[in-house]
Amino acid sequence: MSRADFLLTPEELLHRRRKRLRLVVVLVLLVVFAVGAYFGTRPALNAIKGWQARRHATKAFAFIEEQKWNEARDAAVAGYQLRPSEPQAVRAVARFLSRTKQQQALEFWDRLEKTERLTRDDRRDEAAVALAMGEGTRAAEAIAHLLDPAMGEPGPADWLLAAQAAVQGGQAEEAVPYLEKILAAPSANKREQLQAALLRLALPAPEGDPAQAARTAALARVVELSRSDSAVGLDALLILAQHAASLTTAREQAPADAGQPNDSAAEATAESSPAPAALPGTDAIPSLPDLATAIERHPLAQPPHQLLALDLKAHQQVGGREASIEQAIARWEDAEAPAVAALATWLNGKGEHERLLAVVPLERALQTHDLFLQYVDALGALGRWSEIKALLDTERFALDPVIQRMYLARINAQLGEKTASENNWQRALE
Repeated sequence: MSRADFLLTPEELLHRRRKRLRLVVVLVLLVVFAVGAYFGTRPALNAIKGWQARRHATKAFAFIEEQKWNEARDAAVAGYQLRPSEPQAVRAVARFLSRTKQQQALEFWDRLEKTERLTRDDRRDEAAVALAMGEGTRAAEAIAHLLDPAMGEPGPADWLLAAQAAVQGGQAEEAVPYLEKILAAPSANKREQLQAALLRLALPAPEGDPAQAARTAALARVVELSRSDSAVGLDALLILAQHAASLTTAREQAPADAGQPNDSAAEATAESSPAPAALPGTDAIPSLPDLATAIERHPLAQPPHQLLALDLKAHQQVGGREASIEQAIARWEDAEAPAVAALATWLNGKGEHERLLAVVPLERALQTHDLFLQYVDALGALGRWSEIKALLDTERFALDPVIQRMYLARINAQLGEKTASENNWQRALE
């Protein structure tokens, strides 16, 4: 105790000792926090990054289910960049790549399987993208997991993958039991039923074979599904319409071919455009006018579908083609850009290039990417290559550089500018 301390009262000495004790405690705590911060910062940052990566992955899964592909890609990439080792981030990238049918998906499923067990949904996506990429062995391995009782009871989605793999592997007879199970399963959703029915119809079955009855039932299921107001119902309508239109065209050509048995030109036409194979129970398919009306009235029908309905009606009318074109132009030439783009695509498909240019003048074509491409295609079909070149040179509309170079290469070739054409092709490839 110093001499100054003798001058202090007992209370003052106690206060001073407490003050020194508090200072010592504070210094000790600071040292502890410093050491903890030094050793704990990295785990804490990793934990935060992991949480953020999982949050982005959750958003990506939601966008994938809504088929918002651009948003799904951005969310999946953001999560993966934050923490590439986070399983959910890897799963989000793998699922996005699988649903968009990209080969790299298989690499990410391999990476995920090294850290944790793949779920049933994971295996389904893995099998589906493997089938799409023609990786039969890889698909078979994933499907074997799906059908393994150890993974739980398989369902219609698993049976459908198994059937698709069997057909792709040239073993169509092995697909039949799976397809029949799907069509008989109350748990199968409309999309699975439609896919199973179409696959069943695609399988060969000799006339008079008992399998014909199953194919007839499959067609009846497609007709039944076509009455739905869902997206599946619209898809079923479009499939039936395509088949009915093909049959109608084949019947219209048959009398002419039969009446000119020695006409080599007619024989050549028949050989180049063979009639589609008849489906069993074709009488069950609604007529073209009924199908056209059903497509027009479907709540999910968009301009491309409604334009198809006009084509179906044109089959049944004298001068129907011209009438349908005039009706389409009157209905959609002043519509929003997506509808006008659909109209332009339809007109180009019919060879009505001059009409397209009348409906979509240059200033309007410059409004959207799709309209501009249809406008340029129409000019190309009319051989107006110099106009296209001048338009691209002014860069009034920013095209993707690859597409622009490809157009310029084609224009150069048409104008006899061989060196310029080769240079633009090379730049497009680069």
